[in-house]
Amino acid sequence: MKLEYPHSFTPDEAQARIRALTDYWTKYGIQSSWSGESAQISGKVKGVSFSGTLRLSPGALTGEVKVGFLAEKLGGRAYVERKLSEYLDPKVTLEELQARK
Repeated sequence: MKLEYPHSFTPDEAQARIRALTDYWTKYGIQSSWSGESAQISGKVKGVSFSGTLRLSPGALTGEVKVGFLAEKLGGRAYVERKLSEYLDPKVTLEELQARK
């Protein structure tokens, strides 16, 4: 699935927010490795494979995430989209997001 989410954060805050999300996903088996403004994610949650890349640029997060066929049918796409929307919501503070660990 291709992703594109606009944001109005500074580059540092946008990256801190997405890092908070990848940290949150770690407890569910999704690992991430960062290189500059990009993160590679991969892992399995309850037997469902996830892999992909997230990229931050000024004003937008883009990326591509692959989930297993069954996960796609059972709401995997909606879950990823919901989490990205939550973590890029300016109404939610960075501190609140980091506390979700």
